[in-house]
Amino acid sequence: MTRPVSLSERQARQVLDRVGVSGPIRVERVHAYNHVWRLAGDAGTFFLKIYTKPWYAPYGDSHAFPVRHESGAWRCLRAHGLATPEVVVAETGTANPLGRPFLLTRELAGEPLTGLLRMGHAAGATLSAVGDFLRRMHSVTFEFPGYVSNEDGPTRPRRPGAWQHRCWTAEARERLARETLEEESAGLSADVRARLDRAIASMGERLRSSYDPPRFVHGDCHANAFYLVEKEGSWRVTGTVDMEVASAGDVGEDLMKLCIELATVVPASSGWWDALFEGYGAEPDFELLKLRLLGATPADFAWTGGWPKSWEAILRHVMGTGSWFQLFDLG
Repeated sequence: MTRPVSLSERQARQVLDRVGVSGPIRVERVHAYNHVWRLAGDAGTFFLKIYTKPWYAPYGDSHAFPVRHESGAWRCLRAHGLATPEVVVAETGTANPLGRPFLLTRELAGEPLTGLLRMGHAAGATLSAVGDFLRRMHSVTFEFPGYVSNEDGPTRPRRPGAWQHRCWTAEARERLARETLEEESAGLSADVRARLDRAIASMGERLRSSYDPPRFVHGDCHANAFYLVEKEGSWRVTGTVDMEVASAGDVGEDLMKLCIELATVVPASSGWWDALFEGYGAEPDFELLKLRLLGATPADFAWTGGWPKSWEAILRHVMGTGSWFQLFDLG
């Protein structure tokens, strides 16, 4: 039986005392699944994260892995000159006030991209800055695909038959797309089902070169993960959060997930993708990004609230588009 996940002010105070941060604090939970708390006081604001998703076995060493992984991914980015949050504590043991592994970081300067866009800040300048940050992140290469949990990335191939994220290999992306088609088949018309089946049949071969070499992939690339500040009329990214899925693999995964969200935040009439791609330094292959979208899952779209409600409608929309404007025009 899983015990409730909570963080008392006393526990938070004990954690901060251990790193020499004193004074009164306010504790506020800002996210669940995983659980994240904001610890705010005179000495600054910190974020404490514990890993509560069901695939992390309760209270075992598996909780230490995501701490090592996320903090290691930031170390890798810093080693390549990219801005990251300051990791104050990466606790992998249980001899601490929480009795479990946790990650404590200092608050990033600035505001998340989604907040800036919704407040009406210049979409072109902020998206160009995010595109540039992604370009530099995606320029980091590795020998093997898999999770990035240190400066060198994966040091050996995955075991045959081991689970793989779809961004790690083209075969994994094709296999997971096939599983999604089988799971959702009953809700699809014969026409869409047949067209999707043909697209999946060529997916592995058409995307294989995108995985060679494996590159640094955020893996869960939401727009609100990027924090930005403006100085003298220029925007820059101060870091990106939620690196729990950081991987070596296909960088198209990041562009796909980011574009899914941005299409619901910024109107297509603005042509927002031009600034993103300009900052990125290149326009991604349109047909291959569409192919990745066809290999995604309903959950990749549903959480944004702006895409069509049915999987059939989403697939028809993606299949029927021939330009960036058509793809991102959800009106």
